[in-house]
Amino acid sequence: PAAFSGVMEALAPGTPTGTDVSDWYFDFHIGGDSLDVAQDWAYMNVARNYLTAHKSKIRAVVLEENGGNHAIQRALGHARRSNRLHCLGDWMRADTPANGLQVLGHNDNSWDQGQVFISQNTSYLAPCGAAQIMLSKTYGESTVTVTMPSGLDQKTFDVAAVRTATNVTVRVVNVAPTPVATSVEFAGCSTLGSSASLMTLEGYGPVAGRLQSQNFPGQPELVWPKPSTASLASKALSHSFSPYSFTTITVDCVASADQAPAKVEAMQATSSCAFVPP
Repeated sequence: PAAFSGVMEALAPGTPTGTDVSDWYFDFHIGGDSLDVAQDWAYMNVARNYLTAHKSKIRAVVLEENGGNHAIQRALGHARRSNRLHCLGDWMRADTPANGLQVLGHNDNSWDQGQVFISQNTSYLAPCGAAQIMLSKTYGESTVTVTMPSGLDQKTFDVAAVRTATNVTVRVVNVAPTPVATSVEFAGCSTLGSSASLMTLEGYGPVAGRLQSQNFPGQPELVWPKPSTASLASKALSHSFSPYSFTTITVDCVASADQAPAKVEAMQATSSCAFVPP
């Protein structure tokens, strides 16, 4: 981050960092395979803080989230980055994993990172494409407050939440090799549904090899979102998040205030997105 801050300073004389230009974007090309998002998160905060300090209206996009892994590992990496980038609010305008369409077994530019694979008689999604379906189905108009206890390790477990006028969705990514049992409480709702709709994306087989779970032409839904429902009790639900999994939890919620925050267990520290900036 310190070196990156120096790069931002060096760019300043030749870029409109101090102007009112609002349709300029920094395009960040970041990794997609790694489950550790700390470096990407630090760089984004350095860039945003620098531009804010210089009163710049330039915003950010991620037009290439690069990776060569076709298993659930990349799906979890993308879900984690999506959570983090949502926390940057309106400053971050888009996040796009690369690439899109790829002919099965062929790649002509050394970037073997397709999301949709095609052959002469079929097409199917890589797990990262399945994660994108989950994110799309739980689209929110704004990011809302999430609070987490210090006992949940942000290195392997993170949470973000989005909302529309009628619902709130909590997005949970667990990249630990063990399940995490916790409770999720929905606060700030003048009207709250009695049950939650869940979708879970996880691998198969022994935990030790689960990160490499993937789909195949004859088995295109080995790694696929699984829907379920759960009842709420006292505005909360208890859930065990599987090892190496991505889960969305959606409840009907009409906000009683500016935000309809979600709470994960007894709160000890609060931030806008549950992540502590570097």
